[in-house]
Amino acid sequence: MGIIIKLVLYPLLVLIIGIVGYVLFLWASTIHDTVTEGSNYGFTIGKSKHETYQNVIELKEDYPNLVIYTYVSSSTSAQKKHIKLKHDFEHLKLHKQWRIYFKGDGEYSNSIRLNFDNDKLINFYRHRQFYELP
Repeated sequence: MGIIIKLVLYPLLVLIIGIVGYVLFLWASTIHDTVTEGSNYGFTIGKSKHETYQNVIELKEDYPNLVIYTYVSSSTSAQKKHIKLKHDFEHLKLHKQWRIYFKGDGEYSNSIRLNFDNDKLINFYRHRQFYELP
């Protein structure tokens, strides 16, 4: 009986502890945070688009693959589709929403969505996860 416990129960216990530990790591490391006042993640509510863009430039030093996208609705078909556009500041300032992807193009698991109104940052949403959803 003792050998069965050692051969079956202990490996099963280790497997369960490993799975629970991994799930706890994913839960603890995931960020879903909406900021509507104050400062966080290098951005401050109420700052202008130009000041916010300067903050993005500073972030680029720590995240060299960082990219910024805007999403524009297109009415070329019955169903609206979103077009991703990379822009410099002169084009970027025309848009009310910017999306910053820290890991680069196509890496959506680490991002910030900035929302502007009247040239001021009104809120932003921070998203980070270390896993991909199917």
